[in-house]
Amino acid sequence: MKHVIKTGLDFQNTKYAFDEAFKVYKQQYAEYNPQFGWKSDDLAKFAFKVKGFNIDGLVLIDGGDIVIDMTVPLIARAFQGKAIEMIEKEVRVWVDRVKRTTSAQSNNS
Repeated sequence: MKHVIKTGLDFQNTKYAFDEAFKVYKQQYAEYNPQFGWKSDDLAKFAFKVKGFNIDGLVLIDGGDIVIDMTVPLIARAFQGKAIEMIEKEVRVWVDRVKRTTSAQSNNS
């Protein structure tokens, strides 16, 4: 399942926002054992466990878009929407923080 989060940011700020969001996600949802690592500058792999099911996927930073492609076992599909919702919620918090910071820096220049 693919899900796209449009950030309105450039590549570097989008990647930074995702990194920071995942750090918080990893702390808040430690019971799901979230794992994350960049495979290249724009592609990362993630995994976590929910109710005994392994869920994994890829994250692609495509300009200002975050493309999440998750692999969810058929029996665990009920958790798919919730997982995307939780990831997007945290990403949106960080995207908004980055936008406020870059806007403030632009106004001070």
